Amino acid sequence: MTNPFKKFPLVSFFILAFGITWFFHFLPMVAETNGWLVLPPGSKPWISIAFFGPAISAIVVAAGQGRASLLDLLRRMLRWRVNPLWYYVAIFGPAMIILAAVGLLVLFGGAAPGFVLFQQYWRMLPLIFLETMFVGNPLAQEIGWQGFAQPRLVKKFWHKKYSMAWVSLSLGFLASLWYAPTFILPGTDGYNLYGASMAPIFILTEMGWAFFVTWIFNHTNGSALLSGLLTQTALTLWPLVFLANSANPSEIIPISPYLTLAICLVVWLLAGSLWIGTRGELGYTHLDLESLPDE
Repeated sequence: MTNPFKKFPLVSFFILAFGITWFFHFLPMVAETNGWLVLPPGSKPWISIAFFGPAISAIVVAAGQGRASLLDLLRRMLRWRVNPLWYYVAIFGPAMIILAAVGLLVLFGGAAPGFVLFQQYWRMLPLIFLETMFVGNPLAQEIGWQGFAQPRLVKKFWHKKYSMAWVSLSLGFLASLWYAPTFILPGTDGYNLYGASMAPIFILTEMGWAFFVTWIFNHTNGSALLSGLLTQTALTLWPLVFLANSANPSEIIPISPYLTLAICLVVWLLAGSLWIGTRGELGYTHLDLESLPDE
C-alpha cells in the first residue's frame, strides 16, 4: 500500500494543517456563533489547541516519511545557535515597520493609535511576549510552514528556476488562507483588531511578511525557531501592544482601515526592496536539504 506521506508529503501536510485547525477550531466556533452548537464550559481552550494544526501535521507527516525526515524537522525546531543579530531583527524589526506605518499615516493627516496597552503595560512586555509566543502559538505554526513546508518547497521548485521570492510568496499565501477565518469569528484577535472587512488586506500583508520570514530562515540555516519568532512579533505581539485599545479582547475596537492599509504599504515597500536587492533569492545560498527524502 502506498504511503501518502512519502509520495505526497506537501499535499498531505497542507490537507492535515487546514483540516485539523478548521474542523476542530473554526467550525465549532462558527456553529456556536450561529446558535447551532453550545460548547460546554471549559472546552474552548482545548479547541484552541487546533491552532497547533501546522505543527501537528508537520510532525505526523515527517514521522510518516521516516526517521531522517523527522530528525530534520526537530533540528530546525531547536536551531537556536545563530548570529545574535537575527534575534534583534526578529524581535524589533516588525516593531520598527509598524511604527513606520503609523508615522506614514500621521504624515498624511491620519490619527495615530493611542498606544493604550503599551502605556499601561510596558513593564509587562516580557510576560506579554512569552504569552503570545507560547499561548498565541505562532511558533508552533512556523514549525509547520517553515520547518516542514519551506525546505520541501525549496527542494521541489527552486532548482526548477523558481526564485526563493516565488516560493516564499506561495507559502505566505497558503499560510494566510489558513489564518483568514479568524476575521469572521467574533472574539478572535483578527476579528477584534482588524475587522472582517480587512481580511483581504491582512492576507496581502502576511504575504509581504513572508519575505522577511524567509529572509531570516535563509540566514539562520533554516531555523524554524527564528522564523517563528519573527512571525510572532509581526502578527501578534507588536500589533497588540501598539494598536490594541484594551487588554480585554471583548472591548477591542478594530483599528483604522487606513492604518491597516499603511502597514500593508510599508511591509510591501520593504519586501519589494528585499526582493529586488537580493534578486529574488532573499539571502538564499544553501540549506541542508540532503536529509529530506526525494518526492
